[in-house]
This record gives sequence, structure tokens and C-alpha cells, in this order.
Amino acid sequence: MNTVGTTNNFVKSSQDMLDNAADKVQGGIRDTQHAADRAGRKLSGAVEAVWRNGAPMVEKIADQARTVTKQGMQTVSAATQQVRDAAAQLSDSVVSYTKKNPVKALLISAAAGAVLLTLIKALAPSRD
Repeated sequence: MNTVGTTNNFVKSSQDMLDNAADKVQGGIRDTQHAADRAGRKLSGAVEAVWRNGAPMVEKIADQARTVTKQGMQTVSAATQQVRDAAAQLSDSVVSYTKKNPVKALLISAAAGAVLLTLIKALAPSRD
């Protein structure tokens, strides 16, 4: 009967060890859940703070980008207008000169054409 007592003690002590292990595991799970919950609350608070502080900053950056874009478009528009004005003035000058000096204008055009043709032939690869 001594063996039965020893077996019962072994079973009881094994059961106690299993109960303790289960309690520790459950305690660890609870601790992990609490830690995750705290971390989640902290993260949520941090995200909210970033949103509160970041939204005005994003709006300010967007406003600056709009301003820079508008200024850039105005600059390009002004430069385009200057080029148009210069081209119109040059065109008027060429027409006026041609009306006053038709023979010279024709000779200048012919000379410019000859120079341009010579350059094209010199720069074009040979077909040999």
C-alpha cells in the first residue's frame, strides 16, 4: 500500500505543478494583454497628438506649395509674354527693313540660306 500512497503523492504533486504552471501561463497572458492594452492606448494617444499637431503643418505646407506654384506659373506666363513681344517686335523690324531695302533683304536671305545649306551638308553623315 505504500506504493499507492507514493503514486497518489506523485499524482498530487504533478497536479499541483501543472496547476502552478497553468496559473503562471494565465498570469503571463493577462500581463501581456494588459501591456498590449497600455501600448495600444499610448499609440492611439500618440497618433491623435500627431494628427492634431500635424494637420496644421500639412495645411501650411500645402499653402506654401500652392503659393510657389502660383508664383511659378506667373513667372512662366510673364516670360512667355516677353518672348512673344520680342518675336513680334523682331518680325515687325524684319518686315519694315524688307520693305525699305528689298534687294538687300533678298541678298541677306540668299546668303543665310547658302550658309545654312553648307552647314547641313557638312554635319550630315555621308551615305557612302
